Amino acid sequence: MNGSTKAINSIHSDREKTIAMVVYALQALSFLFVITFLVAVIINYVKRDDVRNSWLESHYRWQIRTFWFSLLWIAIGYLTTFILIGYGLPPK
Repeated sequence: MNGSTKAINSIHSDREKTIAMVVYALQALSFLFVITFLVAVIINYVKRDDVRNSWLESHYRWQIRTFWFSLLWIAIGYLTTFILIGYGLPPK
């Protein structure tokens, strides 16, 4: 691998690393603004082919799974509120 190829790969890796960090920040902001969680997962799906076979692939996969598991647990929590499990009320 020559110097220019290493430089191009480094730039590519830096850009993708920055995108991963932005997605982490968007996921953290989702506690205040739900729309950022949707934006984050869209970015992940659009950019995940760019990180195939790199060390960033696992981060992108983790971020996507975090979205889907969060959505699952939000749905379960919402559904269980109707039978008073989700409210955390003490037993009578």
